[in-house]
Amino acid sequence: LQTINGCDSIITINLTVVPPNITITPDTAICLGSSVQLNASGGLYTYSWTPATGLSDSSIANPVATPQQTTSYVVTTQVASGDLITNGNFSSGNAGFSSGYTYTTNLYPEGTYYVGTNPNTYHSGFSACTDHTTGNGNLMIVNGAGTPGLSVWCESINVVPNTNYAFGCWAESVASGSPAILQFSINGNLIGPSFNVSNTPCQWQQFYAIWNSGSNTTANICIVNQNTTTGGNDFAMDDISFVGLCNSYDTVTITV
Repeated sequence: LQTINGCDSIITINLTVVPPNITITPDTAICLGSSVQLNASGGLYTYSWTPATGLSDSSIANPVATPQQTTSYVVTTQVASGDLITNGNFSSGNAGFSSGYTYTTNLYPEGTYYVGTNPNTYHSGFSACTDHTTGNGNLMIVNGAGTPGLSVWCESINVVPNTNYAFGCWAESVASGSPAILQFSINGNLIGPSFNVSNTPCQWQQFYAIWNSGSNTTANICIVNQNTTTGGNDFAMDDISFVGLCNSYDTVTITV
């Protein structure tokens, strides 16, 4: 409602939100009994194809299609609407997050962490791993504590109610022995399964969990370590993300 020259007028603004596009195999013609490789890209984590008839696997990005008749396949995936993490790649150093661990360059005893480039620089028993983002940037280096559920990394952010979010990170061991067992936590509640970091040092793995905000408008998101063994419970994290999810669709027709 806006007043102009003593008169009230209503101004209406229409907004259209268009999710980012995904890329899919173009429409294709095949002979009866032949197959064609379908490919979808641009989505985040999961893909689902319908109908499943004639597909080698309807839950992957690139199934093989062998339809017995002309079929239109619809792929559904989720795309990110924007990352809400302040310093997920640690390019700003030890900033933008909190931790139940102690910040120190010594990385001793257990329950300590440091943000730097080469784990071996700060602990002689750690491997000379590189960061995940660029190969020469910062990563969060952690000497795991033996206390389960202790928060390694946390950040409080604003969220939109009734919205799906993907909470993800990359992790690697920096010493072999007893790899970290990491899990996500939001507002004090564990979400998703725990995941085991590889026992092979410097081998990056991506992990994620999906969370619906419900009635929440804020979220205190954390990554916790559930491993109670201290020896070899040493790891690094990088490229932590927390993104809102939008559904995106596309269709490919296979003419038989």
